[in-house]
Amino acid sequence: MGDMSHGRTRWLVASTLGLAVGIPGGLALGAPLEVIVGAMLVTPLMLGLSGLLLGGSQWLALKDRMPGVVRWIGLTALGFAVGFTVAVVLVEQGGERLTGEPMRLATAGTFGLAASLVVMGVVGGSTLGLAQSLAVRGVEGAMRTWTVASATGLTVGFLVGMGLATAAGGMGTAPGLVLFLLSSGAVYAGLTGRALQRIVPAGAASR
Repeated sequence: MGDMSHGRTRWLVASTLGLAVGIPGGLALGAPLEVIVGAMLVTPLMLGLSGLLLGGSQWLALKDRMPGVVRWIGLTALGFAVGFTVAVVLVEQGGERLTGEPMRLATAGTFGLAASLVVMGVVGGSTLGLAQSLAVRGVEGAMRTWTVASATGLTVGFLVGMGLATAAGGMGTAPGLVLFLLSSGAVYAGLTGRALQRIVPAGAASR
């Protein structure tokens, strides 16, 4: 019981910090990356870097049970980049079609922001979970379980984070943004932590 509790705590800390640091970390490199690769490739590369930071942080909690470090981190980076790139396109294109104006999260109203975060959580979280589940073999239902857990964790996390950030002055403020990132990561980590015990038991991970 002690080992299980310790494992959940490590996952909670690693995933919370991985998401909270990974998202702004990837975004911060957007400007220099755009100079190198151009505007078309900058979004997936930024998001891939965010996923790389998240996957690396999560692996610190998984390394005793999942020695395949390159596989887990690489799949996390790939899933994050693909899923959230698609989600961003859907949000921007869908928002523009509905409103007739370019859709931007920074300027969206409460309803628009909440709807956008749901799309980001469902699409990005599902793709991320699907990609990560490929690192696990021999566990029945792992793909379905982890995909649903990841999508649910990010969707609920983003909405809880939005609510807390709004109460703290909005996501456009430094305290609001920090609260959004940390609370989103904590909810995601908490909701995926239960599924983790089923899909990554000792010895079930790929080598």
